[in-house]
Amino acid sequence: MTDRAGVQRLSLPLRGVERPDPGVVDVWQIRQDRLPLAGLGMLAATTEGMEGRRMLRMQQRFLLRLLLGAYLGKAGRDVPIRRGRAGKPELIGGDASRLGFSLSHSGPWLAVAVSDGTPVGIDIEPSDRRPRWQRLARRYFPADEAETLCASDGDAGCRRFLAHWTAREALVKAAGRTLAGNVGGIGLSGDPGRGEPLAPARLPSDWPAPDRWQLASLGQDIPDGLIGHVAWPGERAPRLQRFELAAPG
Repeated sequence: MTDRAGVQRLSLPLRGVERPDPGVVDVWQIRQDRLPLAGLGMLAATTEGMEGRRMLRMQQRFLLRLLLGAYLGKAGRDVPIRRGRAGKPELIGGDASRLGFSLSHSGPWLAVAVSDGTPVGIDIEPSDRRPRWQRLARRYFPADEAETLCASDGDAGCRRFLAHWTAREALVKAAGRTLAGNVGGIGLSGDPGRGEPLAPARLPSDWPAPDRWQLASLGQDIPDGLIGHVAWPGERAPRLQRFELAAPG
């Protein structure tokens, strides 16, 4: 089933999901607390502290293996995943060349990007999050970019900051790096507040040139007011196919 925003809703159990074509990234949006996976999502949502976060991570790992297994024609338990040097989950063996993937979570939402093997990164943030964004922008962003952002106060300024931040996190994930030592070397052009898409303008010196990286905003289709970006290396921005994983029935 496809809604007006072009999001295809698929129900559990998943079987035989086709691998994305070259130049395409499948973006999955999953509301964990609405899935009946042993009640983990609902239980985690009502459990405070470290135990609730642990249960949420358990469900995220379960869902990730379930999803990747549907692409690979395997049961989720047979999907081999390890943590890479930068802490990013990655497939092991021959499956690593068949699929690229990245995940991000915000509250009950889990977002997973899947490619045909091309490195990919995704990041989402809630639009109502209120970090000390002006301080963070001045600390981590180039001075001219930070000052432009900080000239916008209130909700509009914070939303612009979150767009810039998710773009940076997505780039770091696609590059297989960590935020530490890399985020401060990223500069972006464009202004989502004026309808201008973000694009890499400056990257750390040991990365490929900025024009070898592409960003795609998740736009208005992502639910609950979330803000997010997908990043990958290439000459053209990827085409996004959107999916939502729903409970059976």
